[in-house]
Amino acid sequence: MRASSSARLAARLWLPAAILTAAGLGLCAPAAGDWLSSHRAPSYLVPAIMLLVSLRVPGAQLLDALRHPLVLLGSLTLIYGVFPLVALAWQTLLGPAGPDPRAALIILAAQPSTLATATVLTHLAGGNAGLAVIATAASQVLSVVATPWILELYVGHAVPVDTWGLAWDLVRSVLLPVVAGQILRVPLRRWIERRSWALSLAAESMVVLFVWMGFSTAREILLQRPVVALTVLGTVVAIHATMLALSTGAGYLLRLDGAGRIAMTLASSQKTVAAGVLVWQSGFAANALGPIFVVLNHLVQTVADALLAPFMSRIRIGKRRLFPLTS
Repeated sequence: MRASSSARLAARLWLPAAILTAAGLGLCAPAAGDWLSSHRAPSYLVPAIMLLVSLRVPGAQLLDALRHPLVLLGSLTLIYGVFPLVALAWQTLLGPAGPDPRAALIILAAQPSTLATATVLTHLAGGNAGLAVIATAASQVLSVVATPWILELYVGHAVPVDTWGLAWDLVRSVLLPVVAGQILRVPLRRWIERRSWALSLAAESMVVLFVWMGFSTAREILLQRPVVALTVLGTVVAIHATMLALSTGAGYLLRLDGAGRIAMTLASSQKTVAAGVLVWQSGFAANALGPIFVVLNHLVQTVADALLAPFMSRIRIGKRRLFPLTS
């Protein structure tokens, strides 16, 4: 009995432990992370993760998510309407102050949801992975218009988005892997059910690689400005905690079930790191705080949500579960 409890605890905690280890390796031994980044590993890892998730998600769940446009609208309103204001409010309270931190925070806040991590963690938490897939993909599509508009509104500097490039990336990274997963799921359903743990482990391991690459890329800046990094860390912790709370509240207002609330909470509050770094490189390269905010936010959201996900269905407010799962 005790061994079984220890095994369950290890299964829940291995991902955040691996993420913290990957962050440390990125800072102390960045060569492997740099090699992965230079060989465009994310362009292969994201579709692989989406394929693994799709193999485990019934097609009916994906179709059901499309039948709830109000939920998608609520998630998009949070991501592009509310969260930039949340970021600016916390910068005013915690700092650092000045135009560069403000621009760096808006770069962070203007990004869509991360496709890979949000769906993996939603599945880990027992949430509605189909809704997470559709919500994160919708945020990626809207970013073509929303990201430049938010940057222009709050910073006065717009960065053009490659519309056709983004469209192809969504087809390659999301649509094709999800369709392939649903096709393969039909003849392989029993095989998939028996090896569900292995598919989960593979997807979660790929999330760890993203953290390793992110910290390898930002290593020099983080080590050169440790005091600033600590200030930024406190700010992004507050921002992400607020995003989680607001996303959960929105799930209640939309009367989602427990699995839907989990998807709403995680898919809305997870910001993509790759797009944030690209926006910084394209239009704000002189702002040294850009990658610090984006990468530290990625660490905070990934570690915090990896720790939170396995226990979400057990969280209570009084006698009621916050994310009740019926199955």
